[in-house]
Amino acid sequence: MDIVENLERFLAGSNPTSAVRTRMTKARDEIVRVRKTAAECYAALQFVLKHGAPMCRDGQYRYHGVENPVWFMTPIEAIEVAMADPNFQPESGAKG
Repeated sequence: MDIVENLERFLAGSNPTSAVRTRMTKARDEIVRVRKTAAECYAALQFVLKHGAPMCRDGQYRYHGVENPVWFMTPIEAIEVAMADPNFQPESGAKG
């Protein structure tokens, strides 16, 4: 059984003080947040490994092949937009 399930069982099956309940709930929520963040980072890494890094020009970033090609201040923003674009078509020179 995983830690989140254990915390939820404890919270459902016992009568902790409000301070303990608050700490346990915050711990559970933080574990869930970190797992979600790790999964999102892994997905972004897989995307970059498959399609290459976004192009950079004058300190701004973007991918060719996105529906709305906009320059972003960080490569992470460009990656997130390309990942969210269902019509993303990487340029022919990209990895893939």
